[in-house]
Amino acid sequence: MHHGWAVGVIIPARDEANHIASLIVQIPQWVDAIICVDDESTDNTREVAMKAAARKKDDGWGGLFHCINNSSLLGARGEKIRTGVGASIDNGQQKLLELAEEKRWADGKPWLTVIMDGDGQMDPLDLPVLVAPIIKNEAEMTKGNRRAGPQGFGKMPMRRRLGTVFLKHLTNLASGRKLEDPQCGYVALSHTAIKEWDFSKRWDGYGYPNHRILMSSDKLWRITEIPVSSIYEGQKSGVKIWRFLPKVACLLWSGLMKRGSQWYIWQPLQKLTHRSKEGEGQLEARKPFYPIHGMKEILLSTAFFFGWISLGIGGFFLYRGDSRALLLPILGIVAFWLARLADKIFIEQKLLQRHYERNNE
Repeated sequence: MHHGWAVGVIIPARDEANHIASLIVQIPQWVDAIICVDDESTDNTREVAMKAAARKKDDGWGGLFHCINNSSLLGARGEKIRTGVGASIDNGQQKLLELAEEKRWADGKPWLTVIMDGDGQMDPLDLPVLVAPIIKNEAEMTKGNRRAGPQGFGKMPMRRRLGTVFLKHLTNLASGRKLEDPQCGYVALSHTAIKEWDFSKRWDGYGYPNHRILMSSDKLWRITEIPVSSIYEGQKSGVKIWRFLPKVACLLWSGLMKRGSQWYIWQPLQKLTHRSKEGEGQLEARKPFYPIHGMKEILLSTAFFFGWISLGIGGFFLYRGDSRALLLPILGIVAFWLARLADKIFIEQKLLQRHYERNNE
């Protein structure tokens, strides 16, 4: 228990027998539950994890430890077997949610979960500062920011740095957030967020941090980034950049189009076409939080999509050698910048409104 909150740590692990014991032993004693999710390891990751947990209990830790396997867990539920780091995290979250509902941990107290990869690249000493904003009701989700940490990106391989920078901008565009290190998987989530999570919308592979950020925008969670250490000691990444980047880029692009159409086309159209006197009264009451309604949202959406279309068409004609088309990309950039600015303001207002609603539920 930490400041009145139960804390559970989820460790997705695949072939991490060389690193997982050290991680488990270093997790603070005030952590109430540790769920290790063995993702079809071909080594003795499971055995090493269980022995480390036993040593931890011998040293006085009184928490709950489970080591579960993706295939056996899903087989027991009658679901299709899922593998990958995203599937492991989902299964760990569901396990903690089930244990909380059965009152086998947390005991009715507010609780949160922390994701720590089994490769030892996340420092357990950062746990107190990572969970603090959730405990203080300043965020539903906190995540590590390696760039702002003491070592920066440290010994991260150059190709991973380049991929991280590229996905940073694409993730911020798709989600409407402004995050410095969206690829960092060191994350804490409040029980409110876990209960709101839609486990049917899954992403099983390495793009899970991007998927989670898209979901956070959909659910309107407040996110706080916390400087964390980055530890690179020769661990080999399973990410294959040439397959990973295009796949995640498609995920983010589709997320951007979905959010843009829902927030700035269909929802405002519904407000314009189905507004009743009762609805007008409700909207009037929300004016401090929602100053943008209906037609203004559609104008924002028009500017946004006009920006992309202008950039595309103008770029095509410039490629063909027609310099007269230079005006189109310029107009596109201006329209796109204005839409991004309005989008940022709109998201801040929606986050404030959702926080107000949560506090009054």
